[in-house]
Amino acid sequence: MADDLLSQEEIEALLKGIGGVSKQDEDEELKEIASLYAQAFSNVLQLLSGGEVKIDVGESRVCGQEAFVEELEKSSYLLYVVDYDAFEGWSHAFVMSERTALLLADIMMGGDGAELPDSMNDLYLSAAQEGLSQITGAAISEMVNLLGGRRIGIKNTSCSLKVEGWLPFELLPSSENVWVFSLNAEIKDVGNLKLWSLMPQKIVQVLSDEIKKRVGSREQPQKRSEQGPKETGSPVSAKVSQVAREASGRVVGEEVSGAVEVRPAEFVPLDKQIADQDMDGHNFDLIVDVPVRITVRLGQAAKTIGEILNLTPGSVIELDKMAGDPVDVLVNGKLIARGEVVVIDENFGVRITEIVNRSDRIKSLR
Repeated sequence: MADDLLSQEEIEALLKGIGGVSKQDEDEELKEIASLYAQAFSNVLQLLSGGEVKIDVGESRVCGQEAFVEELEKSSYLLYVVDYDAFEGWSHAFVMSERTALLLADIMMGGDGAELPDSMNDLYLSAAQEGLSQITGAAISEMVNLLGGRRIGIKNTSCSLKVEGWLPFELLPSSENVWVFSLNAEIKDVGNLKLWSLMPQKIVQVLSDEIKKRVGSREQPQKRSEQGPKETGSPVSAKVSQVAREASGRVVGEEVSGAVEVRPAEFVPLDKQIADQDMDGHNFDLIVDVPVRITVRLGQAAKTIGEILNLTPGSVIELDKMAGDPVDVLVNGKLIARGEVVVIDENFGVRITEIVNRSDRIKSLR
């Protein structure tokens, strides 16, 4: 008989279903949150890669956080967790495979994913963390608008590589239910990135309730304005009157005077100066703190495979530069400056003698 009794969780679920919102309504709020993060993910990737980005939101679900980890393939994963101060216990975790994290980091550093290291190092970990931070920041700025301007601050962030025996939210029970959805990004000529987003179910419920309140407060004034003054007559005539008002462009309490003027749109021509100003805009500030690899190139030469195989100690390779010519300074393989080789104590250095102009530097980093 005891087996027939309902658990407390089942009782609470039934109570929520009586007189509450339907699951379809709840799904609408979740879809809105997921699309918000998808847009932020797309915007950041498009800004960094300069190419076409397609984002798909995977099917969302609720499961235990331990169950989520067990469903992943046995491999290394990057875990990025953000703690917010807007609601008690609001934490958000992002999970991606090590290979995806390396690709994101390479894009952050101006690469195209063609040459990735075999494993994560401090440089790539820092760049991947910065990329996830930019995605989170872009999404939260939109979340503020979704929650009616509510302030959302970040209390803490953490980023680390996990192998086994880990949970997205270490302070929560392993069986704690979390809402999970995936974001699948396809970057033209670069590759695919898959990112999982996780939030505790109790926080998701709070966010859904807040969004419904915000939507409800917007709809009430709109409904009152649509109803207008009370009309007499049959429902059919009332409907006809409403359609007539909508067709004529009238709003209750306003008068329509004269015809609406329609003319072609006029746009300001986009010249080179405006384009350069846009290159210097605030969006580029998203990546100014990302570490990059600097290479000094003395010169280069073209050789056949046979000539390379015949090299021995003492062989001399003639470069394409004359003695005294400036060396090239490259950032992630892109030329940004030229200079001369100097000796500082016992180390080599480069004194910069020429800087590539700013707009060309920004274009070279794409």
